[in-house]
Amino acid sequence: MANQNHVEILKRDVDAWNEWRDANAGVRPDLTRSDLSEADLVLANLAGAELAGANLTLANLRGADLRGADLSGANLIGARLLGVDLVGASLCGADLSTAEDLTEEQLEEALGDERTVLPDDIHRPSHWARVRKVNVAEAFDSFSEYWWPRIVGDVGDMHVKAIKLFGEFVWHQHEEEDEFFLVVKGRMVLRLRDRDIPVNEGEFIIVPRGTEHQTVAEHECHVLVVEPKSTINTGNVTNERTVTKLDWI
Repeated sequence: MANQNHVEILKRDVDAWNEWRDANAGVRPDLTRSDLSEADLVLANLAGAELAGANLTLANLRGADLRGADLSGANLIGARLLGVDLVGASLCGADLSTAEDLTEEQLEEALGDERTVLPDDIHRPSHWARVRKVNVAEAFDSFSEYWWPRIVGDVGDMHVKAIKLFGEFVWHQHEEEDEFFLVVKGRMVLRLRDRDIPVNEGEFIIVPRGTEHQTVAEHECHVLVVEPKSTINTGNVTNERTVTKLDWI
């Protein structure tokens, strides 16, 4: 959560904010997930600021200093970015669709990934490589819902998904997709029509396409799944557990 004192100073007056930054040079502003939509942030010193998940929709950031700022997952739709310094800023997972005055030169100095959404006329920098390190434990700690896959990476046409299991899933099959299940924590049982296969922590199992199956976990179980991007979690079944839009973490 954001430091509300930091948010209030910034919203009150940019000049006062910049003076506060000069007087507190060792403090990294925490504006995480703050609502700064339509804020007037012209020439604001936001260098090194924590802005992950912040709402900067339609904010005027003209001439702002965002060097080294963490803007991962931030909403910058329609934001005005004329002259913004993005050197070293993280735009991983940020939404900059319809952002105004954004240039490819600015992005060359920033960090981004395959989740970063850019305006239609802006090309993704070639150095935004798909090399991405993921802390698996932290990925699972970031959500609590069971049976709701989160994407943590991709390999070619495959997604790597983190899923928490508890209880019984629906019987289903995937007509076109094979699935790879790696149990990271706990224990799951893969039920087939003719037998049950326990899969313990540190073990994996592959389910070939067309195989009807059901996943079961008596206690909470953490599983990494690798499967084609076309895969719907409930396969040939549609019910309340069907997830068609997946989030990245």
